[in-house]
Amino acid sequence: MTKDEMSKIMNILFVAYPQSFKGWTKGQFSTASNLWLEMFKKIPYEIVMMAVKKELAENRTGFAPSIGQITYRVKELITVYDAATAWEDVAYMVRYIDIEDVGRHLKNGDRITQQIYSIRDIQRLKNTPGSLESERPRFYAKYNSLKDKAEQEAVESGDLLSISDSLHLSALGVGKKVLMEIDMKGSAEDVQNR
Repeated sequence: MTKDEMSKIMNILFVAYPQSFKGWTKGQFSTASNLWLEMFKKIPYEIVMMAVKKELAENRTGFAPSIGQITYRVKELITVYDAATAWEDVAYMVRYIDIEDVGRHLKNGDRITQQIYSIRDIQRLKNTPGSLESERPRFYAKYNSLKDKAEQEAVESGDLLSISDSLHLSALGVGKKVLMEIDMKGSAEDVQNR
């Protein structure tokens, strides 16, 4: 994201929440804009703008959103991970997939489920009557914890493809080329900072 793009976002917030910025000096506004730019520099402008618009549409407080609130909206927009969908896939494996094919099915599943279960775990669930119902709350807790961690790391590093996919990001208007450019820019900055 460029400084001009962040300026557009900050101006939208200024117009939408005039009371939050009442009495601010130009220097304070510039400092806030620079902080927001630093926090979102590796995220494509289109995604941050969508997150801001979503927050504007749903914000009931009347106060300007924080960086944390917009970060949450960014994660909400881009993530393809969903505990309920992942659990349905686990239940399907336990009920219908032969144990010889579970490894391939796990490999083709989402990365978070792969961190939670091995072939041995799925076999244990297959061999224990009633285990799916008792396992579900543990799975949801573990899955959501790992999902939150993965999302936070992805947003901080700008590696959105680690929690999304190019099809999903394309639907949001962000192409793989833009993400690669951001990744390359981040790598160049890392080299300069050494």
